[in-house]
Amino acid sequence: MISLKKICIIITYFGKWPKWFNYYLLSCQYNPTIDWHFFTDCDSPSVSDKNLFFHKMTLQNFNDLASTQLHMKTNVKHPYKVCDFKPAFGKIFWEFINNYDFWGYGDIDLIYGDIRNFITHDLLENYEVISPDFGFLPGHFSIIQNKPELIDLFLICDTYKKVFEDERCYCFDEKILRKGMKIDGVSLEQKIKRKIHHHLLLTKIADNSMIKKLYGLSFKQIRHKIDKRKDKPAIQDFNDAINFYSSQNSYAFYRKTLYKSDIMKIQEKNKNWEILWKDGKLFDGDEEILYFHFQLSKFSQKFKIINEVDTTNTFRLMSS
Repeated sequence: MISLKKICIIITYFGKWPKWFNYYLLSCQYNPTIDWHFFTDCDSPSVSDKNLFFHKMTLQNFNDLASTQLHMKTNVKHPYKVCDFKPAFGKIFWEFINNYDFWGYGDIDLIYGDIRNFITHDLLENYEVISPDFGFLPGHFSIIQNKPELIDLFLICDTYKKVFEDERCYCFDEKILRKGMKIDGVSLEQKIKRKIHHHLLLTKIADNSMIKKLYGLSFKQIRHKIDKRKDKPAIQDFNDAINFYSSQNSYAFYRKTLYKSDIMKIQEKNKNWEILWKDGKLFDGDEEILYFHFQLSKFSQKFKIINEVDTTNTFRLMSS
């Protein structure tokens, strides 16, 4: 009989639970062999499932813990800034993850399907870092083996002290913003939308046939060549660190796109999409997926999550 690898997902959230949170929790509950640890100042939901743990924590409590564990003075003034610390969650929350084989981090603007159907025992046996995206290790869901060198991997980044001590957001967990992002003045919603549309524009440029012909390589191939250099490149963010050590064969890095998102739907020019969650499994049409990320749709009044009639085990995510 196979002994399942123990996995925990760390979630930090401050403020007020979003309107879809009960659906998110339901998708967690249907993955009973994976634990979620929530660190939050929100009220704990009345759920009895043994895989959901809620720990009371204010933003100041997070600052105090991070400062102690990282041996520096952190300066988190806005909840969104905590995203920069995701690569360091293994170190910050060591007390809570030390009995697990793998730990990970994620967001709550998504719905999970059957996680073990994608993050299989064989995958966990053969890989130490698991990304559900072929292109990068995303902040919305990533899995890392619980071993000291991976818990401390963020320390090789040239920028981590600057990022952790600054109140601006740098997207250190994904792709660093050189000057950081101030989250005062313009609303966070506007800034996130601007960041997403900038990403979509860059993707459109990268996919342009004339650009590919001009450079002779796709942007992914160019990045891959940089990652394969024998000399150590500047390591600016956590993805740089992952890519560098993976290219040196220091550990096994699995990357394959296993999820869908509303950003992908925009890229596909699909405005009227529908995602089905049924009995713990998630479907985009006939395709079963790991999870669906509604990063942009959550700001739209047209976005809906609708229960099927006469059942609590089926619902649909719809763009309009």
